[in-house]
Amino acid sequence: MRSAFFLTIVVASAPFVAYNQESYWVEVNNGPQGSRVVSLETTSTNFILAGTWEGNIYRSTDDGSLWTKITNTPFASPLFFLYEYEATIIGGAQDGLYLSLDEGDTWMALSLDVSPYVPSSVTSTLPGSLFVSTNGRGVYHSSDGGASWSQRSQGLSDSVVSTIASISTGRVFAGTTSDFLLGTSSAVYRTTNDGLSWDDVTPPLMDDSDVVTAMGASPEDHIFVATLISSDVFRTTDGGDSWEGIDDGIPNSTHVSSFVFGASGLVFAGTDDGIYRSTDNGNSWEVVNNGIGITSLVRGDAFVLAGDYAGTLYKTTDDGVSWNLPNLGLRNTHVSGVIAADDDAIWVGTNGGGVFKTSDNGTTWLGKSNGLDWDVFSLSQSVSGSFFAGTELVGVFRSTNYGDSWEALNTGIVSDPVNAITSNSSGHVFAATRSGSAFRSVDNGLTWTEQSSGLLGFTIHSISVTNSDFLFAATRGGVFRSTDNGENWTLQNEGLTDTVALSVSASLEGLVLVGTLEDGLFGSTDDGATWTRSGKGTVTDPVTAFGLNNDGTLFAGTFSGVYTSSDQGQSWTELPGTVTSSTSIGVSGSGFVFVGTFDSGVYRSIQTTTGVEEEEVGLPGLIALSQNYPNPFNPSTTIRFSIPKSAEVNLRIFNLLGEEVATLVSGHRDAGTHTVQWDATGQPSGVFFCRLRAGEFVETRKLVLLR
Repeated sequence: MRSAFFLTIVVASAPFVAYNQESYWVEVNNGPQGSRVVSLETTSTNFILAGTWEGNIYRSTDDGSLWTKITNTPFASPLFFLYEYEATIIGGAQDGLYLSLDEGDTWMALSLDVSPYVPSSVTSTLPGSLFVSTNGRGVYHSSDGGASWSQRSQGLSDSVVSTIASISTGRVFAGTTSDFLLGTSSAVYRTTNDGLSWDDVTPPLMDDSDVVTAMGASPEDHIFVATLISSDVFRTTDGGDSWEGIDDGIPNSTHVSSFVFGASGLVFAGTDDGIYRSTDNGNSWEVVNNGIGITSLVRGDAFVLAGDYAGTLYKTTDDGVSWNLPNLGLRNTHVSGVIAADDDAIWVGTNGGGVFKTSDNGTTWLGKSNGLDWDVFSLSQSVSGSFFAGTELVGVFRSTNYGDSWEALNTGIVSDPVNAITSNSSGHVFAATRSGSAFRSVDNGLTWTEQSSGLLGFTIHSISVTNSDFLFAATRGGVFRSTDNGENWTLQNEGLTDTVALSVSASLEGLVLVGTLEDGLFGSTDDGATWTRSGKGTVTDPVTAFGLNNDGTLFAGTFSGVYTSSDQGQSWTELPGTVTSSTSIGVSGSGFVFVGTFDSGVYRSIQTTTGVEEEEVGLPGLIALSQNYPNPFNPSTTIRFSIPKSAEVNLRIFNLLGEEVATLVSGHRDAGTHTVQWDATGQPSGVFFCRLRAGEFVETRKLVLLR
C-alpha cells in the first residue's frame, strides 16, 4: 500500500547519550502550521493535502488526525489552491502552476507563465481540459492536461478573475473583480465553448462594484456565488440563465470565502466569522462553528475539514453538528518559548498560534490558549504552579488551571512587548519588556510595579534568577544584575567583549551563562562580577537560548546550531543536525531536549540525554533509519540503520508505484549500527523509498536519484 511509505512509528527506547550520529534531532510539529491554511484537497487515495501561506505542504493519511510535512517542495510563497485532476495534483502559487504525480512528494513547473500576476483558481471539464483563472490576465485553458496553455478571455470585461467553477454539462463560470481605474465592473461570466467566448450572466441583484470571493458547484450542478462588499450569496439552478439571492441566515457583515457540498442539499460556507451550514440547498443557513476566520474547506468521503487564519483545522464527521480539532500539532512555526512544566509536559508559546503542550514527547500537541488570542513572546511557570505568558501588545496573561483558561493581568504594567518572564523561590514574578523596563508582581500577577532603577532603558532580551534569588537581565547594553529582588539593577560587563547580550541562564548552581550577538558564550562563577569566555571560543554564532538537563548537561542554541557541554561550560560540542534560529530550549523530566525555533517549529532530541554513563554508549538506544547520503545521488548512496538488539531486518527499496526494486538486507542482524550501499545503476531518475522493517518497527526515507 502507498500509505506504508509515509508511516512513522516512534519506538520507546532505553536512555542513551551519543553525539556521533548523523542527526541528533527530529522535528515534532506534527501538523499544518503557519499563519494560515489557505488550501485543502482530498485525493482519490484518501489522502488530504494542506497548503499554507508560507508555501508549506502537509499530508494526512488518516482523515486529518496526524500530518506529515512534505519536504523539498519548490514553494516559497502562498499555495493558493490544490486541485486533484486525473490522478495528479495541481498547485497554484505566486510564481505559477505546478504539477505533482506522486501526491505531493515532488513537483514540476507547468508551462503557464502569467507573471507578474498569479493564478487564483482552477477547474476542469472534459478529460484533459483545464481552466485556470488569474488575478490580472483573465482565464487560460489547456486541452492536454496542463502541458500547454492558451488565453481564453474573449468577452471578459475584466482581467482580474478571482474564482472559477464548472458543472457537468461543460459550462464554466468565472467571477471577476471591479477596478475603478480601469472602469471595469464585477461580474459573473459563463462559457459554453471551452472559453472561446464568454457571456455576462451576472445575477441582476449583484452590485457591479462588488468583488466575487467564492464560487462552487454542487453535485446537482447548481452554482453558488458569494460577494465581498455586499456579503451576498447567489445561486443558479439552470446553468446561469437565472439567479436568486440565498443568504438568509448569513449576516450582512459576514464574507464567504469557500463552499463545499454534500448530498441532499447539504452546503457548507466558510466565512470570516465561522462556518455556516444549509440543509436545503442554500435556502436557509445556520452557523455551526462561529467566531473563526475560515480560509479553506474540503470534503472527504465521511468528513468536512476546515482551515482557519491561525493554521487550525476543524473536522466534522456528522455533517456539521459538531466540530473537533484533529490536527494534533503546533499551529505556528515561530516558537517563542519552551518550558518543562511540573505536570511532566513540555509547553511552548508561539507567535500567532497560542500555547501548546505535549505529554508524549512531541507525538501530539494540545492547544491550551482559551482566552489568550495574542502573539506569545515569552512563557514561564512560577513555583505556585501558575503559568505566565508575555504578549506583544497586551501585557501579561496568567493561567491557574494548566492552560484551560487565561486572563489578562496588567495592572501597573505598560503596553509593550513582554520579551521575558521568570520567577524566584518566593513566587515573585518578573516581566521584562522590549523598551527596557522591568516589572515585579508579589501577588501572583494580580498587580505589577515597575522595578527598572539602573536598567538604563536597553531592550531586555532575557532574564534569569539564581538559586540565591539574584536576578540577571541580558540586554542590548550588556548584563544587569539585581541582588535586592529587582529594586535596583547594576551593569555587570567586566570581561565581556560583546555587550549585546541575547540570552542569560542561571539554572546551573554556581554558574551564570550569557550568550552574545557577535562573540559567543561567556560564563561567570562569581555572580556576574566578572565574565570569561566559555568554551575557548568554540561557539562564535549569536547565542539565543539555554537549557539544562537533570544530569547537569548544558545546551546552548544559536542561529546556526545547538551545542552541548558536560563540564559546566568549559568546553562545548556542536550537536549534529540542522536546527537553526533557536529561540528557546526546554528539557523534559525524562531527558528529551526540545528546541523552539524562529521559523521551523519545535525539534526534539531523538534520544533522551540522561540516565546513562558515558562509557555505556556502545549500542544504539532505539531503532532508527538515517537519511541516506548523499541525497540526491548518482548512481550510489549510503544507507545507515541502527538496532539496539539483534533482530530480523528487512531493508528494501521501492519506486513511486510501490514496486520493490531492490532488497538490501533480509535476515538476522546483530545489535549495533549497520551501513549498506545501494547502487541504482539501471534505475531511472526520480524518487524512491527506502523502508526498514525490524520486528514491528517500520520507518521509511525518501531517496532522490538525479542523473
